[in-house]
Amino acid sequence: MIGLCFYTYITKMSIVCLLMLAFITEICLATPPYNLHEINCTEILNEDGDHFDCSKRNFTHIPNWFPSNMTELDISINPLRTIPDNSFIHVPNLKRLIMNNCRIRKLGNRSFKGLSRLYFLDLSSNLLQVKGISKYSFEPLISLTDLFITNNSFHIETRYPDEAMSYLRNLTHLSIEAVSRVKFGKGFKKMTSLTSLELVFFMDQSFIITNESLISVCMGSLKRLKIFIKDGRLDLIDIGAFNYCRSLKELKVDTSINSDLKMVLKSLFGLQGHSMESLLLSNLNERFRINPISITPTDFQYLKNICTKRIDISLNHIKIDASFAKALLSIKRRECFEEINISDNIFAYEFSPFEILLTRFVNLRSLFIDRMKKLGNNFAFHNSPRRSMIDPGNGNRNNFNQFDGNGRIDIFLSLNIEMLSMTFMRTHGVYIPIVTLHGGKVKTLDLSYASFDSCNGELRGLSVITYFSMSGWNCNKLGANLINNMTTLEVLEAEESQLGEGFSRNLGQTFLRGLKKLSVIKLSKNALTNLHEEFFLDQHQLLQKVYIGHNKFQSIPFDVSLFSKLQFIDLSNNSISTISKSEQKALDNLMKKTGVVLTLDLSGNMIQCTCNNLDFLRWMNKTNINLKNLDQTLCVDDKQTVKNVFEILNNIDTFRRECTTEFWLMFSSISVTILIAGLILSVLGYRYRFVLEYFILRIKRRLKKYKPLEDYFEYDVFVSYSSLDSDWVTNCLYVKLSEEFNVCLYDKDFVPGVPITENIMNAIDSSRKVMFIITENFLNSSWGNYEMEMTRMHAFQNGRDNMVVVLLKDDIDVSDMPKALRSLWWKIVCLQWSDRYLPGEEDLFWAKARESILH
Repeated sequence: MIGLCFYTYITKMSIVCLLMLAFITEICLATPPYNLHEINCTEILNEDGDHFDCSKRNFTHIPNWFPSNMTELDISINPLRTIPDNSFIHVPNLKRLIMNNCRIRKLGNRSFKGLSRLYFLDLSSNLLQVKGISKYSFEPLISLTDLFITNNSFHIETRYPDEAMSYLRNLTHLSIEAVSRVKFGKGFKKMTSLTSLELVFFMDQSFIITNESLISVCMGSLKRLKIFIKDGRLDLIDIGAFNYCRSLKELKVDTSINSDLKMVLKSLFGLQGHSMESLLLSNLNERFRINPISITPTDFQYLKNICTKRIDISLNHIKIDASFAKALLSIKRRECFEEINISDNIFAYEFSPFEILLTRFVNLRSLFIDRMKKLGNNFAFHNSPRRSMIDPGNGNRNNFNQFDGNGRIDIFLSLNIEMLSMTFMRTHGVYIPIVTLHGGKVKTLDLSYASFDSCNGELRGLSVITYFSMSGWNCNKLGANLINNMTTLEVLEAEESQLGEGFSRNLGQTFLRGLKKLSVIKLSKNALTNLHEEFFLDQHQLLQKVYIGHNKFQSIPFDVSLFSKLQFIDLSNNSISTISKSEQKALDNLMKKTGVVLTLDLSGNMIQCTCNNLDFLRWMNKTNINLKNLDQTLCVDDKQTVKNVFEILNNIDTFRRECTTEFWLMFSSISVTILIAGLILSVLGYRYRFVLEYFILRIKRRLKKYKPLEDYFEYDVFVSYSSLDSDWVTNCLYVKLSEEFNVCLYDKDFVPGVPITENIMNAIDSSRKVMFIITENFLNSSWGNYEMEMTRMHAFQNGRDNMVVVLLKDDIDVSDMPKALRSLWWKIVCLQWSDRYLPGEEDLFWAKARESILH
């Protein structure tokens, strides 16, 4: 009995262990070998929960450790291949799920179990077929409103997963790929909330839309239908394809490459009598078709009975001719049309359809006639007298374009027209005269890149206009009042209009005169070098944005301090290397005054990243102004190396220290150079001080118009001596010499009040000889040395080497004499005086002295 109990216990324990092992094994097999941190998903926290971007992470399984409050998951571009059951059971709050390009082939019955709150699902660009989608795959998605399932493999079976789709009863938008013979089955009838259907054709094959194709989706409340053929061609769309689309408000058919516009127009049969918002039938003919399509009233036989607010037949290679004009006039519900787009077609007749569109469609608010090609040489505006093609005898009331022969054109518009877009009009040979628009409420007028030959005219009648574009015009000849009548204008675009040449005729001063409500102006690419100081005279109060990029400005061409609301200045791609301190201050003060962050775009300029421009670079780094596109702003340093200014600003402190070091290095170098130069000049000045003094004195004498007499001297001899030896000179030497010669001495001949240097120079100039009394006292006298130097210079300059007489009174060796005297020693007469003469020797001395003075 005990053995049996023990055996039973062991058996039960073994079963429990096996169950636990199986459970652990299942968990291990179901859990992929990575976690959220290792796979590096991007997490974004929003008010409505966590958003995770796990795209391009090479997942093969759906991770199961996402937080339960996750509301959006992008797991696209991962090789998932299949979505196992219960893959999202742990994220019940998920609302958006993006799973495109995941090679998914199969969806199980419980793949989306637990996603009752999901409203957006993207399964496009996978490999799904009908057989790979289980019947109950979408059953848990009770809140789904948007499903994208284009570019899969439904074309292989040429059918849709009707049963699976039948559970999406709250779906409002469906984007699905087309199959070759489109037909939505009975399951789509249960999608009663569907209001928007996008049918996308991806495969390079032919497609057919029959009368039965759309019945199931149109029986409900479908309001918007878009048929987009990216590849392939639409071979047939039956005349009754839209018969059951009673609630349809917007139809868009865009085939991109080729189809047949007339065939699509016939398919509108079932929409007759409907009131629609939009009928968009653009790009339906072969893009490179040689011959344009001619539209007749027969082609509009069903369109004419549809009341639509918006119609787009652009990019259809339609020939806009008399036949097309008749087709327009055949439309019975013209009063319904509020917007018409016939852009990118072909004008092929003398009169344009403007007058029909702008006068007979009485409720038309917007008209787009852009990028029109032409077969003839005429276009919308004529500078010659003409009559209306509608009713030649009906007078001016219906005439769209009236020319009076005096350079004036009157254009008559419907009363409700608000927007005209006629860009890239080929109007060669046409200039802007005085044009007046009558009627209408035109607020937006886009005439950009119309090839008018000049702007030497005037536009009138635009009393409520707020937007006007004249970009691309040839305004080298500019009318003084071209746009001055647009007093309500708020946005002006005048880019690439050759205004640089037009303003050069001094018309820049009045170009914007009267436009006081202007808030945005675009003047880029006009080769402008400056603006008149009164250019923005009337815009100081309301102007907010100025676009003047791609010009030739070297500074801000206007005084920003005068504006009250300026918020944006585009100065990109000009020739600005710096902004002055006054401009910096004005910009900062402007932002303080407006209380709004000012944006300044300097990209494309070559800023000077040099120490001389350090103040501007520091301002760029510290200012509160939003400097747009700094990563695209370049600068050049002293070595002409181009850098990114963003890098300089990020390291501005290092750059400042380098500049400081460079400054002090330069300052030190200059200071040392100046000091050395000063020392050299001082040494040279001291060494040649007497030479300089001599020439200075000569110049001063010359300025005083002093002219020395060449053959006459006032004195026979000028005696130079020390004042300590004056007793012997005056009582002995002077007494003897004055008996026969006119002797010049300091004490008796120097003029009081005259500088001693000038007295010395005058004495040397006025004396035949200069006698130096050389004594110990003389050698110690500074004036004695000065007189010798002056005498030496005078002798050298005038070729009078024999004018010097030396009298040695003391016993002095030649080597002890001054340098100036030694340089003349071998050219001078030298007398030796002795206090102890023998009888007769003194007379011999005086005789030699007399002889030296005479010769």
